[in-house]
Amino acid sequence: MRLRSPRALLFALGALGCLLLQVGFAAAHYAGVTHRQLPPMANDIAMPLEPLPVSSSWIIEGQPKFFARQYFSSPDGTIISGIWVCEGPGTFRWEHRTDESLYVLEGKAQIEYDGVKHELQPGDVTFFRAGTSTTWHVEGRVRKSFTLHNPGRIARWFRRVL
Repeated sequence: MRLRSPRALLFALGALGCLLLQVGFAAAHYAGVTHRQLPPMANDIAMPLEPLPVSSSWIIEGQPKFFARQYFSSPDGTIISGIWVCEGPGTFRWEHRTDESLYVLEGKAQIEYDGVKHELQPGDVTFFRAGTSTTWHVEGRVRKSFTLHNPGRIARWFRRVL
């Protein structure tokens, strides 16, 4: 992107400043904060998962079953963490409405993301951007820990522009 006028440069610098303020305030708010009202994560992770309804339009093949449990939510609701399980066999499309980072706890899944095929297995960590989708193929059972983060309007705008 080439800025051709001082006005465009000022706009870009102002937008960047807004993004840095947004990220800075969020980081300052959560850095070193202990949420004492939350139960210990280890206890929450061991709790039974609940059925997770998924749109039938996302299912490509098979009858996969989904389960999840949320164990953390930030006070402003922009960050959510939990456990997710899919019991296959099945192939399905997953729409990522927020940024998602995940850590595979058990099982395997073949996924396609941005036209590239990957195999996820225990110990793998990956990230999916808001507004994208993945195609999953699960033969048996896969369990993951996930964190969802809503990047906000300003960050989404910057992603489109840059």
